[in-house]
Amino acid sequence: MLVVDACSKDRTADVALRAGARVVRQDEHLPPGKGTTMRFGIENSTGDVLVFFDTDIDNFKTDFVDRIVSPILSGEADFVKGGFRRKAGRVTEMVAKPLMAVFFPEIKVKQPLSGQIAGRRELFEKIRIQRDWGVDVGILLDLPSGAKVKEVDLGYISHRMKQEGDLSEMSQEVAGTIMTRSVGQGRLFFGGMRNVLGRLTSWLSTAPPNAKKTRVVIFDMDGVLLKGRAIDALARKYGFAKELLGARQRCASGKMSERELSEFLARFLKGLRVNDVKKTVSKISLNKGVKETVKELKQRGFKVAILSDSYQIACDVTGKRIKADYSIGNLLEVKDGKLTGAIITSQPNCSECNFSLCKRVGVERIARKFGVSPRECIIVGDGENDAHAMDVAGLGVAFNAASKVKEKAHILIDKDMRDLLEYLN
Repeated sequence: MLVVDACSKDRTADVALRAGARVVRQDEHLPPGKGTTMRFGIENSTGDVLVFFDTDIDNFKTDFVDRIVSPILSGEADFVKGGFRRKAGRVTEMVAKPLMAVFFPEIKVKQPLSGQIAGRRELFEKIRIQRDWGVDVGILLDLPSGAKVKEVDLGYISHRMKQEGDLSEMSQEVAGTIMTRSVGQGRLFFGGMRNVLGRLTSWLSTAPPNAKKTRVVIFDMDGVLLKGRAIDALARKYGFAKELLGARQRCASGKMSERELSEFLARFLKGLRVNDVKKTVSKISLNKGVKETVKELKQRGFKVAILSDSYQIACDVTGKRIKADYSIGNLLEVKDGKLTGAIITSQPNCSECNFSLCKRVGVERIARKFGVSPRECIIVGDGENDAHAMDVAGLGVAFNAASKVKEKAHILIDKDMRDLLEYLN
């Protein structure tokens, strides 16, 4: 059992730990919302079938889990909603059901907003999980065509009822989710009233008035933040520069993929102490204007992330130097404080590239972490993997980059990272 502590101020986490549950604390920088917490739970969980239950059920029984999982294990369903009996939910009866009856009459469920759900992991990883109260009905409406859906009766459930003040926000978010799905699936038309449709879509996708807009700048590390490459510094320090050159030549000639190159080079790190590797990376100079640029971006309200197909150890060191908010790199296996020479293959990858870490998927993961769309992210890079990621990012910046990257980028910068600030002005 996994319990996600969404930075709560009560003793939920302590009670869960004592009961034997695994507890993970949600990053306090993530935007609040049920969907954000669900996504965090998915990323920190294991198993082929995922089950979600609300934590405010007063009469929870383990039998509920058996009932909701059984149809999936038997092959009868891919996704299960837990229906239940209780005092009628006001948002369900007055908002969700009427809109569902008009725009999605083929979906016959008694509790469209039920948070008691189970499904195959592959389904949750394919669909969009939004951050707000529309998440439960949104998952139901976003299930891929052909998915087998079933609602099971869990009997009577006692929920804590929400206060009147919370219902207005919840109603708007649930209605917005159903309406946007209706527009997206071609079920809702306004004829020639394009301006009305535009205003409606804009309203439905807008954050609450008091929420600050989050923007993210994602930097490549080698050659962009650093004046040089981490693996080159390590090769010089530990004597495998010749092997590194030969491996790069094989990769350039097509005899070795980028993924195979990363795995091959990791073997030369076997037996090195993690602290020694960190010291070597920390001595690599930063490119001109990097510290000043990151500091200014953070003052302007941007989140700063590092996305590199180098190693996470190097990303951590560099991230600490520039005060980045988050970083993703290839994870190296560590035992007793030493590297084993193996890469842990759990990082972002896709079927369309042979990179050891797919930066396009990485951008999507970083966007989810900060609760934004990939289109609200800026990526700054110099290699083909960065160009691959520019397909999904809102803005691509080529920094001292190869010609293929410059062709994809919207902005070209050479030598001084502070030029980025001028463009963003």
